[in-house]
Amino acid sequence: MADYIVTAMDAGKLLQLGLPVLKHPNAYWSYRAIFVRDYVISGDPRKSFLFTSWSCARKDSSDGWVTRFPAKYVSLEVKRDGRTESGYEALRTRRWVNGLCFFDGESACNFLFLWLRLLME
Repeated sequence: MADYIVTAMDAGKLLQLGLPVLKHPNAYWSYRAIFVRDYVISGDPRKSFLFTSWSCARKDSSDGWVTRFPAKYVSLEVKRDGRTESGYEALRTRRWVNGLCFFDGESACNFLFLWLRLLME
């Protein structure tokens, strides 16, 4: 993914820094991700939201061999759609976004992805 970001930079594509929702945007040390945007974001990029789900890296040494499983990430641009009756943040998927994330000790949050209206008809 790092090679993809360098290639995007060389091509002049838009890069966007990302930080957890609860962090203050002027706290530059709290940025934890860099995303490649294949289009110009309409409006204020600080109001663009990306949902990233991840699986932490781990080591397995049960048989004496050490195998490192890499962390896995998937990031989607989402629209925040308020809260559900159960209190979960409701999200609507917009598009897939490539990027590189550095999460260490971030707490997980529960979200609810709403069905696309097209699928409910």
